[in-house]
Amino acid sequence: MGCIYKRGNIFWIKYFRNGRPYQESAKSKKEVDARRLLRRREGEISEGKLPGMTKEERLSLTMR
Repeated sequence: MGCIYKRGNIFWIKYFRNGRPYQESAKSKKEVDARRLLRRREGEISEGKLPGMTKEERLSLTMR
């Protein structure tokens, strides 16, 4: 479960993964865009993916 909030004119999202809070700018002035991004991040978490990271970025983390 996450939340949407506004800083200035830009919407931000806050979500939790493994008990840790993560905040991310939606880079949009539209709440609907922030809501869409939050749903995407929550879906990635439920699938066991690292939110916001591409497959290549995840692979580079495991190769270190």
